[in-house]
Amino acid sequence: MALAGALIFWIVPAQTVPAIFASVPSGFYPDFTSTLLLVSGAGLAVSGFFTDPEPIDEAPKTAAFHFIAALVLLAGSMFLTPYLGFVPAGVMICLTTLMLMRENRWGLVALICCLAPVGIWAMFELLLGRPLP
Repeated sequence: MALAGALIFWIVPAQTVPAIFASVPSGFYPDFTSTLLLVSGAGLAVSGFFTDPEPIDEAPKTAAFHFIAALVLLAGSMFLTPYLGFVPAGVMICLTTLMLMRENRWGLVALICCLAPVGIWAMFELLLGRPLP
């Protein structure tokens, strides 16, 4: 949720420029996806109230591992995006998201991590004409 707030109030405004020729304002899609991220984060934060807790002896180790791995993957994707481009960074972000969701069907994880960033890139680059890094 903090990342979504940073995207909405700081990162997106700093990285988008108004385009007179565009039929859709340049900040619409990033603001829309950032808002979806904010709503999804709020949903994940609240969803813990409706599930059974993990066994106490394993919860801190698991949570610490997931937090550290997610932090490393997100920081790595942030720093590598300018050098490698959107698709590799998107793969790392998808992997982080699925890891935090504790998805253990690795075939599905690989499929989503490969297809989602390529689909997003194609939509923005090819259909909308909006360049991604």
